[in-house]
Amino acid sequence: MNEISEPGNYNRLHLRLLEMIAHDVKTPMDSLAMLLSVLKGKRLDDEEYAVFFDSVQTHVQSSRNLMQDLLSWAKIRLNGLDDQYDCVLMKRINSDIIQSLEYFTTEKDISILDQTEGDLKSLIHVNLYRFIVRNLLINGIKYSHKRQNIYIKAYHNNGNLEVAVTDKGIGISSDKLEEIFRFTGKTDPGTMNEKGTGIGLMLCYEILKQYGGKLWARSTPGAGTTFYFSVPDSKGNSF
Repeated sequence: MNEISEPGNYNRLHLRLLEMIAHDVKTPMDSLAMLLSVLKGKRLDDEEYAVFFDSVQTHVQSSRNLMQDLLSWAKIRLNGLDDQYDCVLMKRINSDIIQSLEYFTTEKDISILDQTEGDLKSLIHVNLYRFIVRNLLINGIKYSHKRQNIYIKAYHNNGNLEVAVTDKGIGISSDKLEEIFRFTGKTDPGTMNEKGTGIGLMLCYEILKQYGGKLWARSTPGAGTTFYFSVPDSKGNSF
């Protein structure tokens, strides 16, 4: 059972979320304060400036992603999902999501390739689909090396819409794979030392389970990881 689903752990999860928010919001503020202090006291050379700038940029972007995930989760918790499902061309919505991640892919010179059939359509909750796929792609980018490819493919399977997101990065060991959807407040750093908490995957797992879907992963250390999610593809129960 997922940790968030266990009543005895619910308050403990909230406490850890608050601790994580406090840490991840405070860290970029500390970095900015340090940078301003150094700038006030002396002139930085190009190398020093680059180090400080990269550090602050990384922390701020991490905090931004964290806040977006938490706001999305809180909105669903408070309001639930609306009933607005749209029949969309999957290739088109995947393209929109990929374009929205240009900031992340450019930094590592990574290409996200959509292997979905060009005419595949599905009835989906668009905003929730974007949330899940975006999180899985960001996770793949985090653990991929420079100039690698990430692949996404949507397809129908026995009345379900299934989506696979595959990277060729560092992979996940079997013991960590068993815990990947549990919230611990920390994860292994990415290939460029990107920080994270794992909350995105936990939220994806919880939301999919809540609305009749599932999320799972297969991985080979050193060879990459594929995350899959599956949702019923029918009106009333569809994603």
